[in-house]
Amino acid sequence: ALPEPGGQLGVLYPEKLIYDAPGYYEVKAKDLTRELVRQIMRFPITLCFEERVEARERLEDNTIAVQTNKTLHNTRALIITVGIGAFAPTKLKAERADEFEGRGLDYYVRDTNDYQGKRVLVIGGGERAVGWASEIARVASRVFLIHHKDHFKGEEEPLEAARQAGVEVRLRAQVRA
Repeated sequence: ALPEPGGQLGVLYPEKLIYDAPGYYEVKAKDLTRELVRQIMRFPITLCFEERVEARERLEDNTIAVQTNKTLHNTRALIITVGIGAFAPTKLKAERADEFEGRGLDYYVRDTNDYQGKRVLVIGGGERAVGWASEIARVASRVFLIHHKDHFKGEEEPLEAARQAGVEVRLRAQVRA
């Protein structure tokens, strides 16, 4: 369903560091995706994007007919990657937030260099928000991490590492328009 390979990590979090991919100590999601695509393209395959399977049928000649929302594919082998497919990030519930989407309000990090020298506010209470705040702190002039509760989910070590990286943590905070 997505426009490119990589699933949620590749599309929403390409800069995220992956620590559990075989053969890598650590690797960015976009780099892992690129290498996996390079590896699979050695074989005679067709990758289909922005399509959803609507029906499939085994034919008399033992091939498979796959009808998608766009076209009919005939094949002898079929690999269906299953996942959330079409997804959307949780949007900021603040008045007029939609006016700022794509103009300073981002729901995912494509490239941490986009925040070079900027003041950045990361909103969230999970490990993903803490991790992004730490990553962005490497290039931004200031990073604030806010959460509406009085504690973060997950381990204390990543939060302490974020603080050591210069992230300013604000608890019991709300975003207002």
